Amino acid sequence: MKSRKPGKLARNAVLFLLMAGFLFWMFHQDFPAILACLDSLSAAELVLLPAMGLGYSLLDAAVFFSLVQGRLPSFRYRESVTLTFLTVFGNTTTSGAGSLPLQSYYLYRRGLSAGSGVGLMLLEYILHKTTVLLYAAAVMLAQGSWLRQKMPSLMRYIYPGFAVCGAIIAALALLCTWDRVRQLLEWGIGKLPKDGPWEKRKEEWNKNLEFLYKEAEKLRKNRRACRRAVLFSIVKLSWLYTIPCVCLQMAGAHGLPAGKAFALSSILLLITGALPNVAGAGPTEFAFLLLFEPWNGRATAAGALILYRIATYFFPFLISIGVFLWQKKNLTLPQNA
Repeated sequence: MKSRKPGKLARNAVLFLLMAGFLFWMFHQDFPAILACLDSLSAAELVLLPAMGLGYSLLDAAVFFSLVQGRLPSFRYRESVTLTFLTVFGNTTTSGAGSLPLQSYYLYRRGLSAGSGVGLMLLEYILHKTTVLLYAAAVMLAQGSWLRQKMPSLMRYIYPGFAVCGAIIAALALLCTWDRVRQLLEWGIGKLPKDGPWEKRKEEWNKNLEFLYKEAEKLRKNRRACRRAVLFSIVKLSWLYTIPCVCLQMAGAHGLPAGKAFALSSILLLITGALPNVAGAGPTEFAFLLLFEPWNGRATAAGALILYRIATYFFPFLISIGVFLWQKKNLTLPQNA
């Protein structure tokens, strides 16, 4: 992987500042209330806030670790933590486009072929989306009547969220398990233009499809790795869904019981995943206010949202910058690569 130019790193810093500017523009009318919310935080809460975000990243690393160690026994959990923060860096600075190359390149440096790394990371994405969908479905079974009664307008966002999430899972799952789907996609790729740049892209896409199919077959046979990954994925989301509840309490919101707030938090991720974003901005803010503002008021919900973004966006991204710079300077290719 080629080193990034200083201009690209500067662009990443600009994206980060744009995210902060977007939040300021969106909530400038609520700025006094938000500042009062931040000022009221105790020392323990100031420690708890980043700890919650870090805890989620460490659980995310456990999912990666469960999948990768099944293919690479020498892989260590601390390396999985590094992989997790490289994913955060790629997702934030490139709106998700750069995360897969960073992941596969890091795994390649650890001794896993680039194609196998791509396949495993795509399988982890399928697992994550599946867990989000099943979690939201369980919440709807338990709290659906309450949501339809108290927030009927929310259904116009929940149903498309289920549809988009389900379509993504179904398409990728069929691609991983049904050879005819892969052959059909390869046929479609073959119909693309045949000039120089397209030939290289087509070759790369076909290789990734082949590796994805092979990695899915290997993972299905490794039931222990599958069970561990599913378990950690459920625990990871359970942790994530508690963060909005805690942030609402820190902001002084008492409009919802903890169980109801937890249920809405699971819907938050479902809706967010169905909306387009730029550098991580937009869908989360929209969905958070949509879900929690009716119960707590604009100012309180905005304060809780800022706390939530600090825990789940700004703090992990700051760590990921350091991890990315460290990896650039200190990693070397393995001898058997």
